Amino acid sequence: MPKIRLPQGQFLLYGAAGIAAVLAVVLLLGRLKNDQSPASANAIWLGTEWTYDRPAEDALRALADRLRDHQIGAVYAWVSLLQPNGAWSDTLKLDNVRDFTANFRAVYPQATLYGWLSIAAQGEEGNNRLGETSVQQQIADFSARLTGELGFDGVFLNIVPVSGGDEGFLGLLRKVRQSIGDTTPLAVAVPPDWTPDDPGVPQPPL
Repeated sequence: MPKIRLPQGQFLLYGAAGIAAVLAVVLLLGRLKNDQSPASANAIWLGTEWTYDRPAEDALRALADRLRDHQIGAVYAWVSLLQPNGAWSDTLKLDNVRDFTANFRAVYPQATLYGWLSIAAQGEEGNNRLGETSVQQQIADFSARLTGELGFDGVFLNIVPVSGGDEGFLGLLRKVRQSIGDTTPLAVAVPPDWTPDDPGVPQPPL
């Protein structure tokens, strides 16, 4: 039988390429194994018993375990209410809120944590103030505090009442978006329009 001679240079090159390929696969699998699975899009609202009352670490860990078990990845945590008189409620509790965000992030870093603001759309005289520039700026500034000073991942706005086609509502959302940036999550509670189309059906005041 004739002898088959392999060029030594090519053999070494193929061997090195094969080893490099194996190492690349091992590293890739290692990274995939160590990555934490992303949290689900299911959501829940947390009240003042979590953000204001400084819960113990054990209670926070138990909460995080329950959220994982129920595949909850978005958390809306209460911060404040813009009252009809134009003042934010419970601003003296913001230090507690800041501590909550840091402690919650330590036990459940996979979740997206939203700061929850409620807005009374009507002023003390019953006027719709969503279109007022000063009110829009006030809400936008506080929203920026949520994602900056208080450490939230995003902002959740619950505004009531909102009428269909309210340009002031849309203008407010644009102002908040400018304040928190293009990449920061912004969520809103959008009420359904339950007004009947039949003009013969009596309509309630709201």
